[in-house]
Amino acid sequence: MPLSQFTPRVLTGVINIRPVNRRLFTSFFQDNAPSETDVFELETSYQGRKMLPALSYNDAGTMRDGEVRTLSAVKAPIFKPKRTFTAADKFVRSKGMTPYDHQDPLERAIAEDMDAHISDIEYMKEIMCANALVNGKIPLWNSVNGKVGQIGEIDYNRPASHTVTLSGTAVWSDPSSELREQAEQYSAMIMEATGGFGATDVIMGTKAFSLFLKHADVRDLLDMRNIHIGELNLHTNSLYRGNWNGLNIWTINAGYVDLAGKQQMFIPADVALFVARDAKLEIDYGLPSDLDCTGPTKIFAKQYKENDPSAYFTLAESRPLPQVKHAGATVSVKVTEG
Repeated sequence: MPLSQFTPRVLTGVINIRPVNRRLFTSFFQDNAPSETDVFELETSYQGRKMLPALSYNDAGTMRDGEVRTLSAVKAPIFKPKRTFTAADKFVRSKGMTPYDHQDPLERAIAEDMDAHISDIEYMKEIMCANALVNGKIPLWNSVNGKVGQIGEIDYNRPASHTVTLSGTAVWSDPSSELREQAEQYSAMIMEATGGFGATDVIMGTKAFSLFLKHADVRDLLDMRNIHIGELNLHTNSLYRGNWNGLNIWTINAGYVDLAGKQQMFIPADVALFVARDAKLEIDYGLPSDLDCTGPTKIFAKQYKENDPSAYFTLAESRPLPQVKHAGATVSVKVTEG
């Protein structure tokens, strides 16, 4: 097969049918179909709704009371990982039999190249989704001529009351704290803000989880005997700790280095995040900016040649934009004092 046949259409088709292992925070979001635009309305709603009155056939419709909605426009960020096109190298130089049973070595190499791009993009989506859920905001960074700076942020308008710092006898290290009552309170806050969707999951930092495990309200109620993998991949399933009081419990002790070179955690060690998985949490995909991209797609991919260094490369581009459309879908709780 000539290298010229690895057209953007072919590679884009390959990368979009490769399996994707969604990570923890990303798994709370539903993917929308890719869009023909790169500008989206950022819509968030906070609903303290009243029951609608019953209408006769002759009455006009009634708008819901107490619903606040904000609209703004934002461009989807661009992620463009690039790497050497190893499939081309293996195609030109490979000899002998493939080590993979019943699989063409070139097809295998192309799949590996595309999977590596997917891994890079999924990691960036996980960082964005974690920021959106934990902080209610996503910082936007840019790098121009080697200079890195934050150029703004996407604010999902999470209510200030949904960021809680415990004090006094409410901290989880205090034996008299009422964890079950707290959980019901935070779920009720989410339910009021989203129009009926209560908390389904709690994601904890390591210190929060340690205090949680030691608490009298938890020891006898945490069900760790029957953990189902379901549709989760093994990486995500390893973070699952069981079910307590009707809530799925997760803990994560991982981080990343941001573009400023600072170590960041996906969730602070002493924070517990209550999440309504059924709320409107979605990911939009903007149209890639590459001139070779001819239509909407979640990920665009192409190969090209550079003379110095002399090699074939692949480039993938994706423009994911997490949308927390129910602004009150999470409550972030700092479970220690101060």
